[in-house]
Amino acid sequence: MIIMNQIIDSTVLNNQKIHFTVIGFVLVLLFGFIDSLIDYRVSFSIFYVLPVVLVTWYTGIRIGILFSILSSAMWFAASLISHNQQAPLPIIAWNTVVRLGFFIIISSVLHYFKSERENARMDYLTRIANRRHFEEMLSNEIQRSNRYNHPLSIIYMDVDNFKTINDNLGHRAGDKVLTAISTIINSHIRSSDAIARLGGDEFAILLVETDEQEAGKFIKKVQYELLLAMESYTFPVTFSFGIATFYSFTKNIREMMHIADSCMYHSKKSGKNRISLQVVR
Repeated sequence: MIIMNQIIDSTVLNNQKIHFTVIGFVLVLLFGFIDSLIDYRVSFSIFYVLPVVLVTWYTGIRIGILFSILSSAMWFAASLISHNQQAPLPIIAWNTVVRLGFFIIISSVLHYFKSERENARMDYLTRIANRRHFEEMLSNEIQRSNRYNHPLSIIYMDVDNFKTINDNLGHRAGDKVLTAISTIINSHIRSSDAIARLGGDEFAILLVETDEQEAGKFIKKVQYELLLAMESYTFPVTFSFGIATFYSFTKNIREMMHIADSCMYHSKKSGKNRISLQVVR
């Protein structure tokens, strides 16, 4: 199941990259054709920035730089046609190099900006959402669920006896536990759901359009998979869960998360490795 979900996610990502690469290529050809028809005294090069930006944002810096070169080459060809030998070739070539540098700078800055933006919203170890990003996604989903009168479930999870892993086996082992947890849970949630590491050994899961029965079934399955993985690693840890399912949304985000957090602590106080549930109507 995990492998299948990873294959599906990879396929969707690759299809998205292909989609935007094709769009960018068509735009470059279109702008090059229009540019070749326009008087050489009218600057058109700014429009080539659009496919460079589009491709860099959705496919990455490597293809972005490739499109920087492609856009510059297309501008060069269009300039040769529109100038009709009225400008010396060295000047056109120089302007092409300048534009190439301009496109590459834009592509690099955009890539850096996107990377910093993603890092600010992701947990550095597990590469899943952090608390800040989770609250943003929860806020958006609350508005949507309230509009369409759909339930949503928030799940808090804490790793039982996690401190003993760090104390007895070292922080490397602790990091391995956390990354394994994020990988397993991430492989079971839908693309519309979300998982976040809130800090330390606490995680949160957002299940959209999910009632308490569906949330309970989901968590039992995840709990089984997690325990199986920890047993294979011989890590002596278990997992306590708190589920809060909401049918009304009169409370703010912090209150909603606090309810799920309280359910999780009830599980821990009741003997750990349990699931506690609260429904808010």
